[in-house]
Parts: sequence; structure tokens; C-alpha cells
Amino acid sequence: KALTHAINRDSIINNITQGEQLPAMAIVPPTMFPENEEGYFPDNDVETAKEFLNKGLEELGLSDASELPEIKLSYNTSEAHQKIAQAIQDMWSENLGINVTLDNAEWNVFLDSVNSGDFQIARMGWLGDFNDAMNFLEMYKDADGGNNNTGWEDPEFQKLLEQSQTETDAEKRQQLLKDAEAIFMEAMPVAPIYFYTNNWVKDDNLNDVFVSGLGDVQFKWAHFE
Repeated sequence: KALTHAINRDSIINNITQGEQLPAMAIVPPTMFPENEEGYFPDNDVETAKEFLNKGLEELGLSDASELPEIKLSYNTSEAHQKIAQAIQDMWSENLGINVTLDNAEWNVFLDSVNSGDFQIARMGWLGDFNDAMNFLEMYKDADGGNNNTGWEDPEFQKLLEQSQTETDAEKRQQLLKDAEAIFMEAMPVAPIYFYTNNWVKDDNLNDVFVSGLGDVQFKWAHFE
């Protein structure tokens, strides 16, 4: 939690990705949960991060961050991933006094390490196959799930996902998924950074182009004025 709160997402977006991405303080994108533009915590909340760090140090029986073992942040080869990793390394060092090393590997080597659990903290991304919150929550249902590299699972989280699969009332189903996300964000097995965006150039005279929550562009109703 300390590490998650100590990330300045706006800085990463404005200075590195520069695609008007949305800071992520939740796991489900706002196209599925509109309220998730605000998220579950403030971005770059350094004071709260320090509070969590002190609690963690107390649990470990350590007096300050200088006694923590070195933390390794892994990422696959990419100029953007490298810049983001370096920025987060600086944020954790400056905000929390934590010593962080970076570990870069080509995609296949990186993926093998992550899938085998041979990492401390590793970057990863996810693209939805369909515009529903289940697409982002279900991968964390079981610790041994194919896409769950965190090793995290929670019985109440599992129960809510199972209930959502048989709930026929759309609003009640949405609330079950929202309750499941709240459990996930309280446990915080991942540190969300930003939600992806698609960027394009559009003629001002082109109207009625439909873009889905997944970024699919439909020209069926498009026309020029």
C-alpha cells in the first residue's frame, strides 16, 4: 500500500506516456465503473504512503526504511516501460527512502519469470475482451489462475464473483462486482498506474463516429457535414 500510494501517476502520464491516459486508483476502468475516475485513494498521496510504510516496518520489526532489503522492480524491454520504471524507482526512493533496483528482460524471459513467481514487483498490463468489470476481476479469483501472477485470493471476493454470475438484475450484479473490487483494492495485490487510451486524428467535419468502451471504432453511422 505504501508503494502504491507513493506513485505520482499524473507525472508519469504528463511526462512519459503523454497520451492523455487516466490515472488508475482502481482496477476496473471507468468505461465499466464510471466512478473509478476518482478511484479508491488520491494519486500521489505521499503522507498516507509514509503511514503505511511505518506500519509495515513495525510489522517487520524494523526501525526505518534504510533497514529494508533492496526491492527489485522488473519490466520487459521497452523504452516506455524503462522510463516508467525509472520514474517509479525515483518516487519510491525520494518519497519513502526505499532502495530500488531495476531488472529488465526481453518479453519471453520476463514472462517466464513472472509466471513462475520469480519476481518481487513486476509490471503488467491487461486489455479487456468485452466491456464488463468481470473481465478485470475474474483473473484474480483463484491464486493458481492462469493470469493471476500475484498469488492472491480471497474467499469473500470469490463468493461475490460467483454470485454475480447468477444475478439477473443488472444493477444488483454491478453492485456485487463493485463490492468485489472494493475487497481487491483493500488488499491491494497490485498497484494500478493508468488506464490505457487510444489516440487518433479526426476531421472536424466527420460526425457520428461511434467508439466503444474497448476502443473499437465504428463508422456505420459516420458522415461528413
